[in-house]
Amino acid sequence: MPDFSLIYKLQFTDLELNTQGKRIDDIRKKLGDRAAIIAVQKVLDRLSIKINEINIRQKKTEDEISSLITRISTAEQKLYGGQVANPRELQDLQNDIAQLGRQKDNHEDELLAILEESEPIKVQHDGIQEKLKSAESAWDTLQNQLNQELASVLESTGKLKNQRDEMVSVIPNDTLELYDQVRSRHPQGKGVARVKNNMCESCLVVLPARQVQALRSDSTSTRCTSCGLILLPE
Repeated sequence: MPDFSLIYKLQFTDLELNTQGKRIDDIRKKLGDRAAIIAVQKVLDRLSIKINEINIRQKKTEDEISSLITRISTAEQKLYGGQVANPRELQDLQNDIAQLGRQKDNHEDELLAILEESEPIKVQHDGIQEKLKSAESAWDTLQNQLNQELASVLESTGKLKNQRDEMVSVIPNDTLELYDQVRSRHPQGKGVARVKNNMCESCLVVLPARQVQALRSDSTSTRCTSCGLILLPE
């Protein structure tokens, strides 16, 4: 049976490379990912638009109230300034002032409703704005951490690849080809497994006594009938 002991060590390196490769992919997906911040920004933008619409309504109502106050003041000056003497004109003027007053009261009620509507929205807007600042700060911190971790994992991966190259250089081609073939089909990327207590250490299936005996004495490789990995004696 070929010597698969070095292949067993190689497998540990390959499994660690797989783990680090997945971590590198995960880090690169997270780097620059501003999805969470964009979501908060969209909420803030919608609130800003709503506040702007309310401010426009508020300004229009305030202008209308200001205009009515001016008109009422002008009419009252006429009424009490002695400029009008005709009783009918005086009555008409009093009616106009009363009507303008009612319009002013209505607009003031409308203004109060607008202010009551805007208050909780502005509070929510300010809260979301603070949340966005916190999210931006947390994102910057996370990006720095991810960049540092990526550099560290890439350095570790480089060392592991060098170690792998050294091991591969002394492994016979036919043995390496069989190992690569087996692990390419295994869901966890394994190629070999030791036999412990007559069981495959990978899938924990109890092996037939005849297969265990053959493994100890045969000169050819033996594979687990359950998971297909190349078996190594204890």
